[in-house]
Amino acid sequence: MHTPLDATAFIADPCSSLTSAQTAELTISNEGRHTNNACSWKFGPNLEWVVQAFYTVNDKGLQNTYDQNAAGWFKNGYFEPTSVSGYPAVYSNVTDARPDGTCDLVVGIDDRTVLDVSVTGKPGEDNCGAASTVAGKIIETIGS
Repeated sequence: MHTPLDATAFIADPCSSLTSAQTAELTISNEGRHTNNACSWKFGPNLEWVVQAFYTVNDKGLQNTYDQNAAGWFKNGYFEPTSVSGYPAVYSNVTDARPDGTCDLVVGIDDRTVLDVSVTGKPGEDNCGAASTVAGKIIETIGS
């Protein structure tokens, strides 16, 4: 596990989670849009796809997702542990919309804070890989 990250400033302003250079590199819109404590960036030839990021703070952090899995929350969806930039992560959702182009990823960035990244892109593309790439860029931003 890497050093816990202090995401306090980003929790308050999730659109600051990616720099202009990072949005250009990721080929997503430079301006994120705030919606319900989350930030959404558009991408695609007609800006028809969406990357969304937000933070969840609870007493258990990422362990909460593991507890939900143990309780059967993801039985009709997916739960696949992974890591992003050395931080523990899980691809998970209660329904599996990956064939339709949506992938959800949660990353434990400290004992209580989880970074949630969702990518809704073209079906058949590696949208889980895209979510991991975006999460890695956000971790770079928080850690700098």
